[in-house]
Amino acid sequence: MKLKNRLKEYWQVFCANSSIEQKLKANGDNLRYSLLIMSVFCLVLALINALTQQYSMTVSTLFLFAVFVSTYLVMKFTGKYTASLSICLIGLVITLSYYVITGENNGFAALWTVMAPMFIMIIIGVRAGLTVGIYFQILLTVLFWTPLRSFVEMHYTDNFLRRFPLLYLCALVISFSAMLARKKQRLALDAYQDKLEKAVQAEHNKVKLIAFETVGAIIGMVDAKDDYTDDHSRRVAHYSLLLAQEMGWDQQAAEDLYFSALLHDIGKVGIQDSILKKVGSLTNNEYAIMKTHTSIGASILKEMSFLENADEGALYHHEKYDGTGYPFGLRGEDIPKCARIICVADSFDAMNTARVYRARRDKEYILSEIRNGSGKQFDPEVVDAFFRCIEKKTIHMDLL
Repeated sequence: MKLKNRLKEYWQVFCANSSIEQKLKANGDNLRYSLLIMSVFCLVLALINALTQQYSMTVSTLFLFAVFVSTYLVMKFTGKYTASLSICLIGLVITLSYYVITGENNGFAALWTVMAPMFIMIIIGVRAGLTVGIYFQILLTVLFWTPLRSFVEMHYTDNFLRRFPLLYLCALVISFSAMLARKKQRLALDAYQDKLEKAVQAEHNKVKLIAFETVGAIIGMVDAKDDYTDDHSRRVAHYSLLLAQEMGWDQQAAEDLYFSALLHDIGKVGIQDSILKKVGSLTNNEYAIMKTHTSIGASILKEMSFLENADEGALYHHEKYDGTGYPFGLRGEDIPKCARIICVADSFDAMNTARVYRARRDKEYILSEIRNGSGKQFDPEVVDAFFRCIEKKTIHMDLL
């Protein structure tokens, strides 16, 4: 029963699929260097055979040289490892079969077949190596131990003919056993690594959830402090996300922008209520204090390592495309792209909601202001994306 279970276990290991292409690419440099070494080796052998006037061996080793070099070039310039190695394998099998049948170099060339299965098992996989090994085992047995050998001109001694198939079988069994054990270890390592990655991902998700809850609490605090802009930050974040998606941002970048936009007004927690909640117009001094909410917000967000570049939205969302904004008067592409998106989303929501000191603006006014602000207050590319969203109705003029 124990033997049966062991055999079953190794059969499962043998049948298990492994990511050959990924493995080959991971060892791409070493594999290409090996091909270059084999190419040089074949070229040297071809020169030696030419000097000793063994022309058939010269041609065959030059053929192998061409196969190795071609495989190297295909790997380097196309990145197609499995396909190129399969072609290389066919060329190698053809050449070694020729050596076995003809007995080139007084039979010495046939010894190359002993190394082939182990080499193939290491590079391509156990199944490919075993297939090639069985093929040569059958070829050697038929040629050396059957009457067929009398019809083939071979340069082998009688002892070599009798013993080499057994030697080859021993080498094949040893190679297969060693490589199967190696594959088992690799599969166990892959399973452990996969388990570890899942555990790390689970912990990452926990930390991410805590971070999201923290952000939610902060946003609630900001909106509570400035009660007439309740939910303003969430709406700006939503609009910013839609604009980024319309502009073709990838999922991670759009998600980072969303959280940056959520926190763009966090600096208002540092502004006194007498200024923040003032109904009338602000004095010049009060307005100067109000403008510091951008730098206050950036200072707070710099300490939040789980939100990469979130401080850019807080610091730059009042910069204008023509350079007349604050706090630094940046112009055009000098303003981070995320801040340019938040600027449009922030302005749209400000006009699309009622404030204590004014009513909500009508649709024509809002669209006109944003269109006229293109190239002045707003990035033209973001404005174009905004109107595409309006046309597709992904951004609605009604309150969310």
